[in-house]
Amino acid sequence: MLLIACSRLLGFIVTDDAYIDYRFAQNVSDGLGFVFNAGERVEGYSNFLWVLLISALFKLGIDPIVGSKLLGVVCAVLSLFAMAALADRVAPDRQQTSGIACLLLATSIPFVVWSVSGLETPLYLLLVTLALYLHVRFVQDGRRSRSLLVASSLTFVALALTRAEGPILFVGVLCLDWIDTTSERRTLWLWAAIFLAIYVSYFVWRSVYFQSLLPNSVHAKAGGGIDRLVLGFHYVREFVRENEGAAFYLAIAGVWARRRGLDYALRLLLVCLFTLIAFTVYAGGDWMIAHRFVVPALPIAYLLVQEGAAEISRLIRVAPRPKRVALALAAVIGVLIVRESSYRATMAHMIRENVKWGNYEQLGRWMKSNLPSQSLVALGSAGIIPFYSGMRIVDMYGLMDATIARQGRAEQEGATFTRTHAAYVLSRRPDYVLLYGTWTESARGMRLEGTTPYSRDMLSKPEFEAAYAVMREQCRQAACDGNEKMVLYQRRPIGR
Repeated sequence: MLLIACSRLLGFIVTDDAYIDYRFAQNVSDGLGFVFNAGERVEGYSNFLWVLLISALFKLGIDPIVGSKLLGVVCAVLSLFAMAALADRVAPDRQQTSGIACLLLATSIPFVVWSVSGLETPLYLLLVTLALYLHVRFVQDGRRSRSLLVASSLTFVALALTRAEGPILFVGVLCLDWIDTTSERRTLWLWAAIFLAIYVSYFVWRSVYFQSLLPNSVHAKAGGGIDRLVLGFHYVREFVRENEGAAFYLAIAGVWARRRGLDYALRLLLVCLFTLIAFTVYAGGDWMIAHRFVVPALPIAYLLVQEGAAEISRLIRVAPRPKRVALALAAVIGVLIVRESSYRATMAHMIRENVKWGNYEQLGRWMKSNLPSQSLVALGSAGIIPFYSGMRIVDMYGLMDATIARQGRAEQEGATFTRTHAAYVLSRRPDYVLLYGTWTESARGMRLEGTTPYSRDMLSKPEFEAAYAVMREQCRQAACDGNEKMVLYQRRPIGR
């Protein structure tokens, strides 16, 4: 079922952010280093291990789009096997409800969508699940196996190298083990030492290489304060509402019923679930479809749902068999109804996004064919267009620009916060500037009204209007929904 769903989605263009990784990976493969623009060391990615894997695809001559999608599907399938193994460790005696978690995950719309996204999400999900399985097995086997200790620690290292927030999970597990009365502190220190020896070495390298303690994307997306936390809370709430929320309430009910008998495995799942959700709230969620930030928590959430179902099943075991069967069928039908509705909404959104990404690709290819190759282009969508144009970029969102990320003004854009610094961009004297907006009539004629913070910021500068003229425009969305245009401006020749 998962493979059929993935094959249905393989034809879709991957999200714009995936092309940021492709460009970094291509430069790594070409020997230019971890850079977006040659010679500019700015850490515009937050998924180091994934960038390395994509760079290997370039080295092997494999198309990165196809290769990254296939890597995602492989990780998704492997994560189901890892989840089944973890389920056996969490509740080996749950024969009646075994397989519920895997079925829920395999048919989850966000899980399927992000399995073919071209981003690191399926790899991160696999590593989270595998790390928990190895660690639970290590603890349940009496913490005696050195091979399991090393494997567990190395998996947490890989997890930390895949996403910038990965070390938070390690800290959560470390704290749980530290306060656990059955923990052997000497073994715990060895487990932690292996992780820290590798991760700290990596952290020192990247801090020296990029001259920054944190990825540039962290600075670019910071801001908002309480408003960002509110966005994050709504992001998680919307996920629960749109994805069989009743099942999660079932998990809560089941865990509450067992609150006095929570063994180490369930405590570990709860700690990791809380850690992942807390980070999502703190980060404010993100702008992409299908709740990407929540996806790595799905194996844990569905295992808890399975535990809740098992506990409810135990409590109603005294009921007649026909009633139990009817309740089970009602639950299955309810999940299918919610999944079908979520599938339709997600597919409709993906079709619209696919047209937009296609328009980006068309513009990028046009720029490569018609503009000087050494041109400097200022734009905000730093994925598809830069990848296909191959030109040097000033990223007006600041993801690839340290100055904008640290000094730009934070503004809310939809469900996230972004940066804008038009004065700095103009000081770079880009040859071309790409803005998004709609044309409206004013006293001075037709005027472009920006639809993104950086577009509005740039259009408010008199010096921009004096120095740049419209060169080309095309639709951004499908059939120019809302008449939104991508407008490419060219610097006027000196003296005009």
